Amino acid sequence: MSDLPALLTKLRELWAERAPTAYRVRRGAVNWSAFDFKQHPRGVAIILEESPLLPQPGNNRATIGFEVFAAMHTGEAENLDDGVLEELRDDARAVIGGIAEWVVDGRPQCDVDLNSAVVDEAYDLRRGVQGILVSFDVLF
Repeated sequence: MSDLPALLTKLRELWAERAPTAYRVRRGAVNWSAFDFKQHPRGVAIILEESPLLPQPGNNRATIGFEVFAAMHTGEAENLDDGVLEELRDDARAVIGGIAEWVVDGRPQCDVDLNSAVVDEAYDLRRGVQGILVSFDVLF
């Protein structure tokens, strides 16, 4: 099994691989109202929602969160773009699937609890941003 820093690094790599020119991947909080969506059309914040205070190798549970945001299309500021939201969901599913399949030297590095994965829509019409908040549990 993996350790927490390796798990977080792998998540960053998987997001960066998903769409290298589209996503700006960050570990930690992002001020979405100040985010430069012109330079990076989409952004991801990887947040550790819950982790063990006293980790024990191979026997740890953590809750991982993704904030995944995109700018709303000009002229569409009154409506969410369901197509964009579905693309963000697809990308999140692919990253979670990639971490579930992560193997080093023939050994799985973590066990993703797929039943724990949830997603919420988030948006700020005034600032013209929309996105999803994803949360899932992983054993590592």
